[in-house]
Amino acid sequence: MLQESLNSATGVISKIYSPDVDEDEIYKLFKPLFNLFNLEGIDVILKKTRCGIYHLTFQIFSAFFFFAIVVTNVIHEIYLMTIITEPRWFKIIASHNLIQVLGTIQALMLYRKRKALRKVIEHLRSTLRLIKPIMKLKKLKIIRKCLIVAILIMLTFHFAMSQILAGKDLVFLKAKQLPLELAFNLNISWETTKLLVRFASLSRQMNFIWMDSFLLYYCLLCCVLKSAFEKFRMILLEGKERSKYLHIHNSLTEAVLVVDDAYSSQIFFCCALQLISIFLQVFLMNNVSHDGIFFYRVFSAWISLSFVVVVICASGVGESAIKVKEIICQMDFNASFENWSQLLFKLLMSDTQLTVWKIISIKRVTILNVLGAFFTYTVIIVAL
Repeated sequence: MLQESLNSATGVISKIYSPDVDEDEIYKLFKPLFNLFNLEGIDVILKKTRCGIYHLTFQIFSAFFFFAIVVTNVIHEIYLMTIITEPRWFKIIASHNLIQVLGTIQALMLYRKRKALRKVIEHLRSTLRLIKPIMKLKKLKIIRKCLIVAILIMLTFHFAMSQILAGKDLVFLKAKQLPLELAFNLNISWETTKLLVRFASLSRQMNFIWMDSFLLYYCLLCCVLKSAFEKFRMILLEGKERSKYLHIHNSLTEAVLVVDDAYSSQIFFCCALQLISIFLQVFLMNNVSHDGIFFYRVFSAWISLSFVVVVICASGVGESAIKVKEIICQMDFNASFENWSQLLFKLLMSDTQLTVWKIISIKRVTILNVLGAFFTYTVIIVAL
């Protein structure tokens, strides 16, 4: 039922676009995300169909939708910073502005790399063809259903959060508990004010929708890479002419490097947006009413959960690669390999890890490191 709902929502996209590749297991897995990106204004399809006019129209509409949201956010936040003078409200708005700046940066980076979203999948399809099928059909169906459920939950959550935030702003505006400047000093009706406030709230939330959509895509990439390493590990454990399969290790390593080269910087800004957003919630909770604390708690829990899931998925790739490396290092190659060649091959095998902007390797211990740093700096700031 959930899958039918998403397919009906993306039916228009399917008519405009026609896949230029065979729908193998990897493409079928990522197709719901491709449709989601298209609905969000990020065009990831490369080739045009025969109906070029419809394709061009949709491209223009997608670009207009994306940049309309971005420009609205920028103008809105700059305008508020210039007119708010009360210290308490200035701190709150400055905190939201910092979050929106990082959100806008990661959104623009995602739009710039929109073609890479599809090209990386094409590269995986060609690189991993040596060990296909990567997953069993049952596992593939389960992951696809979980992905569709995650997409629907993510969209529902962010839409609900935007409406809750807009509703609170409207209540405060009506009760004159917010600065009058938030009404933009325009002589407009209350209905128009409500429409503007809800649109502004949804626009601010779109940065997180784009971020979470990319993180779903990134986690799915990690799932595919981890499954590929596990499949290769099972091949090696069978022990039948294992040396002839060693070239597959180079293909898997290349696939991880391609993903890391494409998205390590994007992951950096996403993680920065997540961590700074969580950190600022502590400050914002101390500057809002009791009713507003619920919003920040729920939103902090959501961001924390997404951060933990991304770290676990990304670290799983490195853990699976290490298990494969251990098996290879214990292997005895065929007589065609000289002893020194065997030793050199094993020594040159480097650990395969996904990174954050090629600075920090993503491991499970990252969660504890971030938790420790967050707790330490929170205590310091609260003490001040």
